[in-house]
Amino acid sequence: MNHLSATLGNWDPALIDLISQQRRVIVFDNRGVGFSDGKVPTTIEQMAADCYAFVTAMQLTQFDLLGLSMGGFVAQAFTLKYPLKR
Repeated sequence: MNHLSATLGNWDPALIDLISQQRRVIVFDNRGVGFSDGKVPTTIEQMAADCYAFVTAMQLTQFDLLGLSMGGFVAQAFTLKYPLKR
């Protein structure tokens, strides 16, 4: 999850490359951001719901969610609303 007014291209390639040595990395732009279609969500909760829709569509059941600045808020909202089911 990225910071305000940022796209997936704002992630530092050195960080992404380092993480990708140990993990599969998926970066995406939320709805209405960058090359993504749609209207930009107006709340953190809507952004978290979009992230949930994305991981559900990708059928991801276990993943690390990284967030920077506002993206950190989104990651926290995601974790609170969609806790890991055991």
